[in-house]
Amino acid sequence: MTFPEATFRGPTWLGQHMTFIMGDESVEPVPVSGAELRPTEDGVFVHPRSDDWRKSEFILSKPGALVIIGSPGTGRGTAALRRLREQCGTNRVIRLQPNWGQPRKQLLPPAAPGYGYVLDMSEYDKSPSAEFGAELLSWAMDASARLVVLTCEAKEKEQWLSELGGRIVRLPAPPGRELAESILRRTGAGHCLFRLADDALAKIWQSSPRAREVLRLTNILRTVGPDATGKQIAEEFLGWQDWFKTDCPSSLGARTLLWSAAMCDGGRRESVLIMSEMFRNEIGQPRSLLDIFSDDFASERLEEAKIEEVDGRTRVDPQSHGLAAAVRLHLWDQFVNQRKTLRAWSIGSILNLDDDDAMRVVSSLMELAARLNDRSLVQELFEQLSGKRPELLVEELSKAALDPVIGAYVRSRLYTWLAARPSQEKVDTIAAVCGGEFGLASPNMALTRLGRAALRSPNPVSPALVNAFTVLGTSEHRDLVLTTLRKWLSKTELERAGIVAFLCLASTEQGLVVLCGEDGKDLESPDRIAVLSEALQKAHASTETQTVATEIAVFWKNAAKRALIPKESVDELFSTVIRKGMNLDLLKALTRNEQDEDDNFAHTMLRRLIWGSKGSGDASAPSSSADTSLGWEEGTDACEA
Repeated sequence: MTFPEATFRGPTWLGQHMTFIMGDESVEPVPVSGAELRPTEDGVFVHPRSDDWRKSEFILSKPGALVIIGSPGTGRGTAALRRLREQCGTNRVIRLQPNWGQPRKQLLPPAAPGYGYVLDMSEYDKSPSAEFGAELLSWAMDASARLVVLTCEAKEKEQWLSELGGRIVRLPAPPGRELAESILRRTGAGHCLFRLADDALAKIWQSSPRAREVLRLTNILRTVGPDATGKQIAEEFLGWQDWFKTDCPSSLGARTLLWSAAMCDGGRRESVLIMSEMFRNEIGQPRSLLDIFSDDFASERLEEAKIEEVDGRTRVDPQSHGLAAAVRLHLWDQFVNQRKTLRAWSIGSILNLDDDDAMRVVSSLMELAARLNDRSLVQELFEQLSGKRPELLVEELSKAALDPVIGAYVRSRLYTWLAARPSQEKVDTIAAVCGGEFGLASPNMALTRLGRAALRSPNPVSPALVNAFTVLGTSEHRDLVLTTLRKWLSKTELERAGIVAFLCLASTEQGLVVLCGEDGKDLESPDRIAVLSEALQKAHASTETQTVATEIAVFWKNAAKRALIPKESVDELFSTVIRKGMNLDLLKALTRNEQDEDDNFAHTMLRRLIWGSKGSGDASAPSSSADTSLGWEEGTDACEA
């Protein structure tokens, strides 16, 4: 098997659910989880106050489509789930996860009667055809399904929406204080409710904050110290605006230190000093050794920059909760036209700092990407770090893939980064993300991307792939992993993904438990034997994976000797593989160095090949002397074909 170059068209299985693929584009139907639906429950959901909200109920009372126009973060997604929950129930709501450049009907999976679907059309590279809106409507109505399309004000003039004019609503954000109260109660922070009545927060409620901003405020309320005042909470929420007017340093030297300490909050003093000098270099203002040694001492410079140092670690005014995050956001906001320079400086710093401080900078950048919805920052982080320091990316990409703001984009990138011929470093980075927090929380979406990684990986058994499949297989998602593996093996265009998944799991003792069950009890099932023998046979038939398959077969033979899996079942599996493919090379490898006459594997295999699965224990099976009369002599390591 050579490196896959297939262009997939039509429906196929890349996870538990059917995914429609055309080239490198797809749409994944992902069931909405109970956790996602929890904010839509009665007594928790805060209804928007508008006529359009009531209109949306009427529109979705019958199968068809509803379009909600609003900016991300206004609560439109939760509102969509609420309406679909009302009409379809809690177990029939599906999120359509697009990975496309231009939206097309051909990529949509078949809609199921009685189901509700959410499709976010806020962002795409190329506008869909003028007919796309009508096609979405017929897609839902023809199947007696309901579809809610989310889009933003920037798209509302596009032609595809003209056919859906009578089905469009605009929803305001729900009342901020009511929403904050609901969030605090739902998240077990009822002890913070008294703070909502503080006069210092009154202006925040009057400003009608978006749902996303209300969520940010409740996060502040849950994390501030008990002595924090309402004024301090309001200042943190508003980005410490007064601090920047009165306390922010004005000299370049102090500012570069402040920005460096904010990006590497909690890092070592040496790291902050390194980043400060790198910033000067990036803007063409490097300092000579004479400049450095004639400057104020580092401790004095840090003090001027409002940075406190404790035990070699630096903090931006730790008495002002959240100030470091505010400094980062202020830097990116105030110098918006210089973001390319800021990216080059911060990512360059990552490549020059020790792991723990480099991780702090990565975390700061991913936080900024989510807060500002800055997709170019995510892209550049991946391009720069996946080949140089991929271990720094994995945890942050896993968290970002689950983020309510930037998650859809990151999940899409985890798919499209695997287009064409990705490097092994890129494949391994994405595999590690899928085998981490993201995979455990969203196994369907993770397996879709992990299957694509398995298709495109230059090394079919890279350690990252082995670990990812093992982590998911040994979790509560074992049945899903096994079902997916079987589906991959059954599809010609996905066969390599199935082979890779099998080899990755079959190569470790943990993976043995996934495939065979505890103590190999699942091998008692003829169906399981059939699936595993098919996988091993296909792996050994491929020139690309033949050597690995042989090594794994030997590993399994030894595992049976150690009683990790039943010898009888393993013998049956091997004989099935050898019989099916007339695979004498595999038989030769398995019988090499055979010494124990009482447990002669060659004799066992030959009996099974001649007499079937009962041969090894059947009284009518030929004896050892009969075996040798057929040309198999004890001490040899091959059968003369």
